[in-house]
Amino acid sequence: MQATIKLYDLDAYKTKFEAEILYVERVEFKGKDCAAIVLDKTMFFPEEGGQYADKGTISLKDDLHLTFHVFDVQIDKDGVITHYLPLDTMENLSNCLHLKQGMKVLGEIDFANRFLKMQNHTGEHIFSGIVHSLKGHENVGFHLGDDLVQMDYNGKLTSDEINDIEKKANEAVYKNISVKCYYPSEDELSKIEYRSKKEIKGAVRVVEIPGVDTCACCAPHVKTTGEIGIIKVVSFQNYKGGTRLYILCGRRAFDFISKMQSREEEISHGLKLPMEDNVKGVEKLFYENNSLKSQLVEAKKALLNYEIEKAGSSENVIIFTEGQENITIRNAVNSLMESHSGFSIILNGNDADGYSFIMGSKNVDVKAFGENLKSKLELKCGGTKEMIQGHIGNNEEAIRVALS
Repeated sequence: MQATIKLYDLDAYKTKFEAEILYVERVEFKGKDCAAIVLDKTMFFPEEGGQYADKGTISLKDDLHLTFHVFDVQIDKDGVITHYLPLDTMENLSNCLHLKQGMKVLGEIDFANRFLKMQNHTGEHIFSGIVHSLKGHENVGFHLGDDLVQMDYNGKLTSDEINDIEKKANEAVYKNISVKCYYPSEDELSKIEYRSKKEIKGAVRVVEIPGVDTCACCAPHVKTTGEIGIIKVVSFQNYKGGTRLYILCGRRAFDFISKMQSREEEISHGLKLPMEDNVKGVEKLFYENNSLKSQLVEAKKALLNYEIEKAGSSENVIIFTEGQENITIRNAVNSLMESHSGFSIILNGNDADGYSFIMGSKNVDVKAFGENLKSKLELKCGGTKEMIQGHIGNNEEAIRVALS
């Protein structure tokens, strides 16, 4: 089958087109019952080069005026582009029978979605071009999803370097530089220095942003960098010896920043401070919270010591407590084992959530004792003859009865 004519290469801003059906078949695709349609030409950009496919509609041009939603578009190694129309309703399934080879159709892409991708993809070119020119790192991975743009570089970038690159990328946006997309001849291509993630066979489409980046790319792009609006780094991390970085551009970046501002306003309102003092206010809360936690730990330790003193010289010791640190309980059981001839057990928790526990003894085989308790309690435990620990799902009263 002949390669599909890529109308999006000719005009990335055109939304409607007329075409002829070359092939139609009912198939299962990505777990959906679909009509797979190949047209002689299309404005729909397929999933390719790390970018997801355009969405939109295909309508029959005859008297029926039937319209089908396009949920995915794919391209094969021969350049044939297939549009997938979901047959998710009886109406769609029935209408599918009207699709025939040779029929004329009208296609229309979702341009709002297309433009979001154009903003973000061109923004990625700017950012990656600057990374390459400043640091020499290659963009070895790219994914433009529904929410974020992910880029993987084969070299490490520091926080300061990323901030500097982000600033330079936005300066390129402010300059409103024309973006040129073209297919150079073989002779012209041989004289062009351009970035490419892989070896390309056949015609190479070049996207050039003068003074910023030149890269091989198959996707639609904005006409000028000013249309991107803003480029914002969302997060980054070390990844496989390099750097994985996430950005947002254009409308997506605006929505993200607006959301962050709303959160800052909520925090400011809760702290009863101006937004510019939010960090200091939160730091103060952390300090006060940690101080209160320390005081609470000491108070609980004192309460546990009081319970231990109440045990006196009894043979066995059973203590219920709550909110204690495990190391505190272990130290307490070790101490009780030295002064009591039977077993000592401290249970930490409550009736609703159950109790974690540590049991110890110098004279009683607590491991065997714990195994016997499993017939009476919802108990899981492990350890040695001298000390076991685990969890009991019963309430305090049932545990006391079982231990008596």
